[in-house]
Amino acid sequence: VWSASSTPFFFATWEEHFTGSLYLGPFNGPTDGVLIICISYVITGLAEDPTHLWNATFGLGMSRAEAMISFYGVCVLFTVFG
Repeated sequence: VWSASSTPFFFATWEEHFTGSLYLGPFNGPTDGVLIICISYVITGLAEDPTHLWNATFGLGMSRAEAMISFYGVCVLFTVFG
């Protein structure tokens, strides 16, 4: 979790250091990553059984945890290559 949440911040500050400006598109790793982690903490806190919540099938054969990590990965890619 730590590396997944710190990677977009690293690339964003790296980009700002070398280009002198920081451009974040509509989907970006630093902002969306913090929101995704905060929302997942709230949902986990409200759930009666967090293990069942995150292991349940979400779609495309992925669990909810895998789907959330995949969405976060897409946001990071938009930040790095966007």
